[in-house]
Amino acid sequence: MLYKTFASFSEEVSFPIMNGKVDYFGNSDIYFVFYKNNELTEEMPQKDNKENLVFDHGECDNGASIEWNYEEWSPLIKNLKSVKTECSLYFEERYTEKILRGTDPVLSDKLIPITINEENGSVTRANEKEKWYDYENQQWANAVILKDGKADPGANEPIEENDIESYFVWIPRYRYEIFDEGNYNDLTTKTNKEQIINIEFENKDVAAQNGSKEGEWLTHPAFTSFNTNGIWVGKFETGYDGAGSTKAAEVNPADERASIEAANKVIIKPNVYSWRGIQVAKAYTVGLHYEERLNSHMMKNTEWGAVAYLQHSKYGSHTSVRINKFKLSNRLCSNS
Repeated sequence: MLYKTFASFSEEVSFPIMNGKVDYFGNSDIYFVFYKNNELTEEMPQKDNKENLVFDHGECDNGASIEWNYEEWSPLIKNLKSVKTECSLYFEERYTEKILRGTDPVLSDKLIPITINEENGSVTRANEKEKWYDYENQQWANAVILKDGKADPGANEPIEENDIESYFVWIPRYRYEIFDEGNYNDLTTKTNKEQIINIEFENKDVAAQNGSKEGEWLTHPAFTSFNTNGIWVGKFETGYDGAGSTKAAEVNPADERASIEAANKVIIKPNVYSWRGIQVAKAYTVGLHYEERLNSHMMKNTEWGAVAYLQHSKYGSHTSVRINKFKLSNRLCSNS
């Protein structure tokens, strides 16, 4: 049985669910309805079910809203102001990989999963029920945000390059084996500086590792700081939409308001002019206002490190992330 917490009426209530049944208590009479792939079902899918069903979204009447507690596999009801409230929980079949241990990519709001043809670069809208990433073979999950007014074409349909605003790639949460404590007073005597970093994917439900010495394991701080199962990072350098030359992409907004408005100019695509000449404080504001609902922001050093370490593990191609086509400069956060 899952644990339960109870806050004062009209605030937040978390209900335990056992064998798909709701344990009612107190004066908060809530009725839950469960859906599997949009079909009504009597029981709620259990955590780590064999059908690869994951929580997709929830809806409540009477003005209440719902969030999902992934650790306890339980709903969190917010703004509960009326008894006899009905909430619907929707679970969808999704492709997952055992190697990721529950850190599979989380898609929300505008993010659309894609596959990219390695030969010609064409983009296809992925079918989330089928294999669209393979971290064992260094194929990371990709997603795009489409330009305003462009609709999701649906699974297995092509997406035109002109319809794409930005590309993102999923960095799953992981722990790594500390290989170098970095306590040097002089130049290192190590002859082989480049090496494979040992990485194990780790769901946030598992206690984070906090090693500090060589040979111990540490959950990468890019994930623990947000308690997230992964992050979406820009697949390319951030560009300035409409810039036709290097000079045109050198834009430094005059003030905060101009920086907020400039967030509409963000594009993350190959073969565009990179946004240059912008002050750090203004780049920070632009990042925050690019996709606020997705917690977008200017990339931090720890987040860049998370990408670099994964790239130099057995799950990465070991090519440099410094060259233009791999450089990352913006990121979104998923707290799932």
